Amino acid sequence: MFGLSTHNLEQVKEAIQLRPDYIGFGPIFTTPTKTKPDTVIGTEMIQEAVKLAGDIPVIAIGGINGENLRHVLDAGARNVCMVRYFMDSTHFETRVKETVKILNDYGT
Repeated sequence: MFGLSTHNLEQVKEAIQLRPDYIGFGPIFTTPTKTKPDTVIGTEMIQEAVKLAGDIPVIAIGGINGENLRHVLDAGARNVCMVRYFMDSTHFETRVKETVKILNDYGT
């Protein structure tokens, strides 16, 4: 399985030509992951990225947590990456259950 990271719609279009298994799209929100972070893109372009990608799953990534997950899903994302949110928690199982409930509410 191989995926490509993208940070804008032009990169999504380029990635599609390579037919990856998935396309990472972000960072949606601020994240401390990188020393030189990419520009935050927000939720406005998620739906367009998903539409452009067609049958290639788009994974929203970057700063997604329990407080902003619904905004990301409302914007059209159906796949999300939330590694830091889970790994930085002392209540891992609770966060997983809460997140699964939110995702189920959206039918994802």
